[in-house]
Amino acid sequence: MAISTKMIAVIVVVVIAVAAAGVFLMTQGNNNEQKNYDNIEVTETLAVYGNADGNAIINDYDVDILQDIIDGKKNMSNYPLADANKDGTIDSKDIEIVKKMMKHEECEIYVIGQNYDSIENQTDVKVKYPVTNAVSYGTNMNAALLYVGGEDSVAGFFRSNYQNFEAALVEKAEDLGGGAGTAEAGWPDFTVLAGKKTIGTFFADKSKISGLTAEYKKDLDDAGIPLIILPITDAKDEIASTLLIGFLLGEKTEKIAQEYATTSWNVFKNIEEKMKSITTKPTVISISMGSKVVKVSSENYDTIREAGGVPYWEVNEAFKKAFAKTVGIKTGETLSNYDDADYMISVRSIDSKSENLKQTMIDTWEAWDEYFEDLDNYENLCYINNLLPGAIKVAYHFEMMFPELAEKGYGDSVFNEVAKTCSYLKGCTVDNTFTKMTYEDYVKLKA
Repeated sequence: MAISTKMIAVIVVVVIAVAAAGVFLMTQGNNNEQKNYDNIEVTETLAVYGNADGNAIINDYDVDILQDIIDGKKNMSNYPLADANKDGTIDSKDIEIVKKMMKHEECEIYVIGQNYDSIENQTDVKVKYPVTNAVSYGTNMNAALLYVGGEDSVAGFFRSNYQNFEAALVEKAEDLGGGAGTAEAGWPDFTVLAGKKTIGTFFADKSKISGLTAEYKKDLDDAGIPLIILPITDAKDEIASTLLIGFLLGEKTEKIAQEYATTSWNVFKNIEEKMKSITTKPTVISISMGSKVVKVSSENYDTIREAGGVPYWEVNEAFKKAFAKTVGIKTGETLSNYDDADYMISVRSIDSKSENLKQTMIDTWEAWDEYFEDLDNYENLCYINNLLPGAIKVAYHFEMMFPELAEKGYGDSVFNEVAKTCSYLKGCTVDNTFTKMTYEDYVKLKA
């Protein structure tokens, strides 16, 4: 692809950070120390106390670190996750808990989640491991449980609008009703469920926490139900959160979560490697729900950055001011002053398998065509299904913006790899599921 004169030059700086449920922790140890231990190549933290080295897996190396702290060979202050039972000291009790977790035996553990009152901060949550009878709140959280094959551990879930993708949950767990952004409609059914079963934990999507009122939070506290709030909408946060969820639900889901995390992380490693040769990046406007320009603080722009693009508002001050909040597109004039952006990527939630995928794609494109067809960058409009797992979305973003770097069908290959173990995509293939559609795809379909 020829580099557009509308692209902006950037200096590519690679920063590797370790995210623990949205909170950044220092990874302890090094590859040489850990070379004789089981590990997975994922630079995310499994946010569980006892995971002394702060990597993505609990193993014998964590036990060795704890023993070295006890023996005075290492300093406890250098290992913030070492204290498995949170009693302020490192002793044989911590080693006992870590060994139980490694054997998937019952014990009480502490994990890191987001604080309900200030979700920019973390909080420590005590849970019984392994977790049984979990309850899920939020569309993305429902999906995350299915990413790790957690449907057998879920007692109930708050319904979203996408039950085709959530089919495995519908089969296994109690549908509590409700909606995407509020727990109100489903709360009575949840309280009935909680009266019948011991709920192991209440998993909540950070982006939907405003719908879980203080009154509902008090109900959880009074019932002694642990509330674990996790960031799940950003692809890298999703990896850290699914690692934690999979670990908590037991041996089977832990293995699936590690496979899912590895496949997802490989997307980022691949993009990072490809981007080493790039000195310019394309500018992108993010569209949602077909007819809304998302606010500049939207997490949609995080996905664009992760795929190598630059949010258009970072280079156009007028656009930044005009779209500080999400703005509905009323006419073709809404974006007429901003069609020098290299791409417009529209994330649209389209549920699962389609009996007539061709018509679904055509209908999706033509539903909002009038808003974009007169813009200079119309042919660089792209639709990506927002219900796909994060790494798949990042792969499709990358393929759209860097066709000269991405292997042909790169996004589809990631989709197929994730679908192997992900019950969320059960029965879904690139031939029956809306994934990505470009202008070129639309023209071919119409022909």
